[in-house]
Amino acid sequence: MNHALQIAKAIYYPLLITPPSPSHRDLLATADSIVGVPFGTHPEGSPIGATNQSIVEEMLRLHELYPHLPLIAQWEMEDSPLLQVDGGLRLDLVIGERWHPHINTYEFFQELRAKRPDLKRPIIVAHQGHMRRCVWVAKRQVFEPRVPRLREMPFDPTSLHWQTHGPMEFFIWERPVVGWFALTGKI
Repeated sequence: MNHALQIAKAIYYPLLITPPSPSHRDLLATADSIVGVPFGTHPEGSPIGATNQSIVEEMLRLHELYPHLPLIAQWEMEDSPLLQVDGGLRLDLVIGERWHPHINTYEFFQELRAKRPDLKRPIIVAHQGHMRRCVWVAKRQVFEPRVPRLREMPFDPTSLHWQTHGPMEFFIWERPVVGWFALTGKI
């Protein structure tokens, strides 16, 4: 990618604050997976948090519509009671390793691509503020992401990540991160 385009993205992309438009349900029907991207982390042994629980609920709602699709999420969500079934886990793939260094959105999709190169069209389930970056990063990783219509998800003031505590914290965090991702070719 040429430098002028990277700089233009670094300036323009952080200005976009609305989530991308939802995909048409016909496009959702062509998906090959349901992927939950976390939003915050909690201390070991504590509940997964309001936002990640909402992401899990939306993943399961979509799975009722598309039961043949594998469920994939990052380790922050695997402790959700909704994902525990008959002593096992309802997830087909867990991204990242529990309590290893946190991985960012780019690394999440990079690991998904490495572990499941057969997947091309994920339905992305993420917090509405995080969704646009998820879509950009997924496209950069050569995915053709599907964006479902999701209910609005809460921020999580109990998260270990300050940037997921509320809308102002997230706004302060997200703008430079998107600019950095654009400058480094991650979106």
